[in-house]
Amino acid sequence: MTEDFTVKDCIIYKYLGKGGDVVILEGITGIHMHAFSWCNVLKSIKIPNSIKRIGEASFLRCQNLESMVIPDGVTDIGEFAFNGCKNLRNKNII
Repeated sequence: MTEDFTVKDCIIYKYLGKGGDVVILEGITGIHMHAFSWCNVLKSIKIPNSIKRIGEASFLRCQNLESMVIPDGVTDIGEFAFNGCKNLRNKNII
């Protein structure tokens, strides 16, 4: 849902949702640095093929994040993007 995000120029700047299993809609092209940082309600995330860049520390310390799907269209993953995601066990890159 688009109301779950602050979006500018097709880039997610901040996640505002309730967490759980999150699906980013097709058409979003990037995730800005710290967009999901410290989001302890996030359980899983599916990133669409339209995403090209995952910003620096964008998922920093999402301690309950367990799985995510990263499509092969992602060409740049910033430093520390998943730092502190201690429960992230399933990071599929397709």
